[in-house]
Amino acid sequence: MTTTISIEAAALKKQNDALAAKNRGPLAKAETAIKMGQGIDTALTSLSIDIGAVVMAIRAALPDEAATNGGGSRDPATVVEPLTQLKRLLETDDGEAADFMIDARSQLSGVLTPTEIETLSELVGDFNFESALKCLSSIAGRLSLSLK
Repeated sequence: MTTTISIEAAALKKQNDALAAKNRGPLAKAETAIKMGQGIDTALTSLSIDIGAVVMAIRAALPDEAATNGGGSRDPATVVEPLTQLKRLLETDDGEAADFMIDARSQLSGVLTPTEIETLSELVGDFNFESALKCLSSIAGRLSLSLK
């Protein structure tokens, strides 16, 4: 068991190092924008999106978490419709996405992990729709779903 944990920790560190190297550019741009006092909002928005992607990649690298199964089905097909509807709302920057996420939470809980639901809820609640779309794409990929 200790060997498995050590191997997983080493793999996670390797992925973290690769992600950190990849994302130094946006961090450096944000730092420069702040120092220069120009383009701060744009640089921070870009950094926020990149950090969201890094967090999702790290979460994806962690050992699988069981779905909450809050009385729902574990069949991924049961969440295609609500996830597709959420995707449409996010793509059109519709503020109704936040209300929809609250309403769909119980249906999603039978298939999505608690971390996925929490992350998606936070991003949608913060109106960070671009990062929410990336999160949704990651979830759809894990579940092998095609959201149209």
